[in-house]
Amino acid sequence: MGTPKQIPETFSVEQAFNLNIFFLVDIWSLVEPKVIEEEQKTGFYSFFFIDICSTYDCHAEWNEAIRLVLHVPKEEQRTLQLTLPEIFSCVIEFCKIFNEYFNAKIGYAIDLLESMRKDPKNHKKEWAIWLEMVTIITEKYMDKKDNFDWSDQLCPWKAE
Repeated sequence: MGTPKQIPETFSVEQAFNLNIFFLVDIWSLVEPKVIEEEQKTGFYSFFFIDICSTYDCHAEWNEAIRLVLHVPKEEQRTLQLTLPEIFSCVIEFCKIFNEYFNAKIGYAIDLLESMRKDPKNHKKEWAIWLEMVTIITEKYMDKKDNFDWSDQLCPWKAE
């Protein structure tokens, strides 16, 4: 095994998207026990964390999250570089976009992410997952050209 790559100061939109998706899929195991009753009634959490995130069918929502956080339109994002704190803010905004689609049915996920930012010491497990995903993106996905769908359109469906 070679020397681990140093974590870069910035990431492209595509790399940040992968970090977002990998993180959300991995953090599901910590979210699920907290929302089990709600999940059994609605299924919105597993639909978001598993179906949407693991199918990568949410490129436009990622572009929109970046636009809302950094005020950079989608058309100007192709060369944009994001810092880790900016990416984390975009992850929260990404979840807020889907929470709106689901009529406020995945609010716990947003509360958890905002709590992570406000009180990092009380979220060591969650931050460990974040750091693990940052490391994976850095070591395995930095040099790969991604299949990021820049033509993806917002909200091809909406929760009823």
